[in-house]
Amino acid sequence: MVFVSSKARKPRFKPAEKEFLLGELIGKRVKIAFSAEPSLMGLEGSIEDESLNTFVLHTGKGTKRVSKTSCTFAFPDAGVTVDGKLLLHRPQDRTKKLYNRI
Repeated sequence: MVFVSSKARKPRFKPAEKEFLLGELIGKRVKIAFSAEPSLMGLEGSIEDESLNTFVLHTGKGTKRVSKTSCTFAFPDAGVTVDGKLLLHRPQDRTKKLYNRI
């Protein structure tokens, strides 16, 4: 599993990992690996919706809105763990903004 920090100058990714991060995240399974808010630690579900600053997760207990800035997200199907600050873009802008950073 690869961990990517937003503080890294230019993180190195394998082509499959780049394709995953530049693609659509809605519908993907995600687990919160770390959070500044202790109640969110370990929360797992699928991404139902995404905005500039938040993900809406569909969990077994309902839906939960989670801030991207305070969390580190693990995508177990892709084997990637990403600092949420790296994902601070609108879904439609992520490709063009992240392309040069990764």
